[in-house]
Amino acid sequence: MKGTVRSKKIEDDILSTASKILERPEIIIPKCLGECKKCPFTRIKTRIERIADISNERKIQSWAKKGDMLVRGFAVLSILNMQGRIPILARARYADGDAHYAVRGKVDKDVLVGLQNFDNEIWRLYAYKKFAKKNKLWIASTKNGIFCMGRNFNINADIIADILSRSKYGFVMKDGGFRCGRGDIGIVISLGKHRIFLSSKCCRDDTNIYGVIVQRITGPDVEGVIDVSVRCVECAVHCDSCVLGNINVGIISEYRARRISDREFVKRACDGMIFGDVIVHGRKCYGKDIDAFLNDFCSSEFERVAIRTIYSGEKQLIIPANSDANSIIKRYWDKYGRDILKAMGFDRHVDIDVKKVANVWDAVLEKIETLNSLPPEFPGVKAPHARLAHEIVLAYRTEGKSGALRRIFGVHGEDIKTSALLCGFLFALGEEKNVWRFDNESQRMGKVLSSRIRRLLDAEKDEYFSILAYVLRDLALDDEADMLENFMP
Repeated sequence: MKGTVRSKKIEDDILSTASKILERPEIIIPKCLGECKKCPFTRIKTRIERIADISNERKIQSWAKKGDMLVRGFAVLSILNMQGRIPILARARYADGDAHYAVRGKVDKDVLVGLQNFDNEIWRLYAYKKFAKKNKLWIASTKNGIFCMGRNFNINADIIADILSRSKYGFVMKDGGFRCGRGDIGIVISLGKHRIFLSSKCCRDDTNIYGVIVQRITGPDVEGVIDVSVRCVECAVHCDSCVLGNINVGIISEYRARRISDREFVKRACDGMIFGDVIVHGRKCYGKDIDAFLNDFCSSEFERVAIRTIYSGEKQLIIPANSDANSIIKRYWDKYGRDILKAMGFDRHVDIDVKKVANVWDAVLEKIETLNSLPPEFPGVKAPHARLAHEIVLAYRTEGKSGALRRIFGVHGEDIKTSALLCGFLFALGEEKNVWRFDNESQRMGKVLSSRIRRLLDAEKDEYFSILAYVLRDLALDDEADMLENFMP
């Protein structure tokens, strides 16, 4: 409490309120909406009616010092009405703002504030807070008066409508609840059996709808009967139970304490949301329904197979709104590329640098076409030099020059003919700078072979084996060349 300079307007307002209540004392008794066996306000009503009939100020002053606080507060109103003036006002500071009141008798500050500012539905409720908690009652204050719901929190739709009408939003009744705005993203408040939804499109920077509600309801545990959450996604499918993750409890606590606005609450809650095993694209949630997601997200069978393979491994997909299937496949290609190709029916891995290709599927098709242009393997043919040459060509066609060089430099303990073959490939690939690794004779023979090997690197299927056989004969590997020619289709 803090003494303040006398204000004529505030003084007149308090005296006017006192006069109105003295004319109709029953207005401070909450309208009954409950089903209590015995009303806790019966005794209070009887006593304020007795005080209203007393014209002796001294007798009334005794009522202002003992008994129920509401009765004492009413007695103070009667005294103020008789005196017709308030020399000094006090100011009380609350989370809802500052309230002025006149100090008389031995009365709780909240009761004085509530009754002397009874025209204000927020301050009015302060007179009943401690009484409601002590008697385990639920009381609501609206523009239409004060209401007691008894000991069960059975708040009705009319009271909720009155409370919400005091906000800056245009709530309407819909599907048994209250709603403001379209869409599925926003604040969800459960109030008893009623649900309130405030769309993110409606949310303001200067309003906290939870605060608007709790300013007008009091009882044993207000926070316990009002559930607050944020729906951060639109439901693309209807799940039996929601599988979304939780919102940071610290953000909810800040909102309940009315330190952040509705708009900031939605933004911070959704930005910091911890998702569970779900599929979310932008702000649209598919739960665990991968088929529904694939139908909306993918445009080809390859994309469907690839995304399904990725999801089966990750168990969760949180995809930005501006991402497409190709970008997601690129992101996970190094981890799931082999599995994706296997699921597509390809038994050979295709090495793709996804950072350098525009479309993964086009790059896969191009590589597959290259692989299909190669002659078949020749199992059972004991021709080690022919096999080595074939592996280098295969690496070149599937992985490029770098792949061919990796295979060449991976050969160890080579004989003179193998060294010559490797030198021939180095010359054919334009890698003369690397032939220093081999002796002069291998280099000489390699240079001779390079022209045929250059043709071999790009040979078509029908001429591939014959060119490879010529390379082997140039190396005096006639036995291997004969075996290869016998294998030729």
